[in-house]
Amino acid sequence: MANNPSFSLYVNDFEGGTRHMTDEELGCYVRLLFAQFNREKLPNNPDFLSRFCTSFEKSWSIVSEKFEKIDDNFLQNKRLVKETIKRGNFIDKQQVNGRKGGRPPNKQKPIKNPN
Repeated sequence: MANNPSFSLYVNDFEGGTRHMTDEELGCYVRLLFAQFNREKLPNNPDFLSRFCTSFEKSWSIVSEKFEKIDDNFLQNKRLVKETIKRGNFIDKQQVNGRKGGRPPNKQKPIKNPN
């Protein structure tokens, strides 16, 4: 994700959707989100997932609610997919605008300084 090193985190949505999690479960969830962001999807493999979340066995029953199987071998958090696509589209749009030369200069000079 070299062109897209970030994703939006909507604090109210995130907090509301994770309020029921313990600190340990929340940490596991965040680490798995980051792992998915860097890989696009996560292998549906407990040994692999436990490398990112040391409390995997203890936390997975709750954290797994946030990930859907996309096939027998992989999992994804759908909201992260949506936000990553949205951010990618924004970056693409900004690059197109930049190639056009950016925002055109304002041709009118201000008559006086603003108050």
